[in-house]
Amino acid sequence: MNQKEGRNVSKSTQSVQLEVADMTRKFFRAPNPLKIFLPVFILSYIMGFMLVGLGDFNRAMYMGTVLFLFPTIAGVLVSKPLAEGLGGQLYIRRSMLLAFIDLCIVFMFVLVRVLFFRDAESSSYFIFAFASTSWLRHVVMVSTSNSSHLRSLPSTLVYPVLGILAVSFVFPPLTLRLLLLGVVLIGIFVVFGMVFLESANAPLRKALKINGLDILRYFLVTTPEREETAKVESSFESISVPVNAHVGIVSFRTMDGVKLLMVVPAVHPGPFGIVGGSNLPSKLKMDLGQHAKTVFVPHGPCTHDLNPPTSLECRKISVKVKEMLDGMEYSSDVGAFARSTNHANVCVQSFGNSALILVSLSPNPTDDLDFSTGYAIREAVKSYGFDDSVVIDSHNCLSPGSGLVYFGSQKSMDIIETAKHSAKAALAEKGKEPKLGVAESGRLNIASVGPMGIQVFVLEVNGQKTAYILLDGNNMATGFREEILDGLGDIVDEAEVMTTDNHIANLSYGSYNPIGLHGREALTKMTRWLVKKAVDDLEAVEVGFKTDFIENFKVFG
Repeated sequence: MNQKEGRNVSKSTQSVQLEVADMTRKFFRAPNPLKIFLPVFILSYIMGFMLVGLGDFNRAMYMGTVLFLFPTIAGVLVSKPLAEGLGGQLYIRRSMLLAFIDLCIVFMFVLVRVLFFRDAESSSYFIFAFASTSWLRHVVMVSTSNSSHLRSLPSTLVYPVLGILAVSFVFPPLTLRLLLLGVVLIGIFVVFGMVFLESANAPLRKALKINGLDILRYFLVTTPEREETAKVESSFESISVPVNAHVGIVSFRTMDGVKLLMVVPAVHPGPFGIVGGSNLPSKLKMDLGQHAKTVFVPHGPCTHDLNPPTSLECRKISVKVKEMLDGMEYSSDVGAFARSTNHANVCVQSFGNSALILVSLSPNPTDDLDFSTGYAIREAVKSYGFDDSVVIDSHNCLSPGSGLVYFGSQKSMDIIETAKHSAKAALAEKGKEPKLGVAESGRLNIASVGPMGIQVFVLEVNGQKTAYILLDGNNMATGFREEILDGLGDIVDEAEVMTTDNHIANLSYGSYNPIGLHGREALTKMTRWLVKKAVDDLEAVEVGFKTDFIENFKVFG
């Protein structure tokens, strides 16, 4: 790839990510049903008076109640249990909003009738009006409740069928001709909805054998169930390919066992929700909790090309880590924490002949650091005497549309060059008798922060105290890293802030959801308190360091 092509790829990536962020911002949460009821109530009676006029108050109220209000409210009450009874999932908010949209469609027919077709036969006209809502209802039900057309059909039919029944009360009788007309019209509109859905889903089905409706429905579910997660994971697994995935661990041991286990897998904690690699820190903690008091899972160098397709695949990381812990050799040979800044910010701390490397481009916003750049950094520091190394993408500065760091780009070259300077400085001063202190918050009720909350460990070597701070979430708002670091100067000598890149945060609407967008002051105070707590927890440790590859690890991207 020449330099011009590289710039085009980078620009294209940033553009695509910005477009995705912009699109997801247009998603919204359905209003409270009580807030929608009043517009439904008012609109129903407006339509009654539009049809009858102001001269016959009782008739207008009767039509507004029976013909419009009853089918709308009854449809809401019936649709939810019917959909869920057939294996779907329908929230009352969404059902009420859909019913209001249905009523608005009928309102358009009423308006057209009043303006242009006053002499049209009422029964046929309103049967057509209610039947026309079947198209939208079926598209919505299949997309958001149950991807099975057959299982979604009863919920689709609730409103138009109730509407036709209401027509039979207001404009009796319901003859066989009118009944057949309703059946035919509903059938036609439902078929149009099915054709639309299949056409929209066809590209994914044809190219990747994926049901896009399953993925869309999962993304819209606020509390995904295991069955829904399994369907999406099965789709992603069908397009996955095997790779040899790199994983590094740093184990800090006291007389009582492993106090802190840092696991840095070069697999991406995505794509969203709890699917695949998403929520990876919690999944690894669950598997490895018996082997260490605290499990620390920062972001390795990788992009969405290395997403694990299933939660089961993530177990391979835990299995490999357990193998690596067996026979782990420990020592107290730890070097000083060294930082170099030259377009990039790279920190290195040595553990024997191995190096822990933290990479950040803050205050310049970026997204993921790719695996190739991480691998090149590991190779570059070998020339300074390191036998092994682990690279952490600190992932701590983001703005909408921030691009990835690809190997061969200027950013990538800057990082590699800066890493060499840090590696050289890290070897200049060796220490003995390291001390480690740990503190963590657990789950926080702050948007964009995952279930692991904030984790901190402080490592003291030769009197130098260094705080490693990890927040569970997908990147960090621009400048927030610096705010946190500025408040720690009187507690520790050095510090770096990282995020896990946990894509559980992306289950909420909006792909741009970095830490620091919400609860910024509370997070800053909590982090400072945890660093103090970790300093108070300092005790002597030995350190073990090891890396390996997980063979035949499935990924998609």
